[in-house]
Amino acid sequence: MFTDACRPAANTPAPAPPANLIAEDTLIQILADIHLLEAAYKDHKNATQLPYSKEQMYAWVMQHHPSVKIEDFKNSFIYYSSQADKMERIYDRVMEELSRREAKND
Repeated sequence: MFTDACRPAANTPAPAPPANLIAEDTLIQILADIHLLEAAYKDHKNATQLPYSKEQMYAWVMQHHPSVKIEDFKNSFIYYSSQADKMERIYDRVMEELSRREAKND
């Protein structure tokens, strides 16, 4: 998973907030997009025959958030991940956002 590569190593001291920290609301939208694309990718019976790679999917997500640079996303994700309570709240909101989107599409 894309976000796994961004997580800090265990027992790493909490980093300082990055200079271009992404707002939680923006991070939630990006994470929801990533989760939807990963689910679609996993649901495809033969992912090796898809015309795009996972990396291309992640690039597509970031293209739809043009105000956010990939490095800012990674640094922000590392920062938020270093704070378990905050990251749990963010993921609760990601789940709420995914539910909202699903209800909108029904």
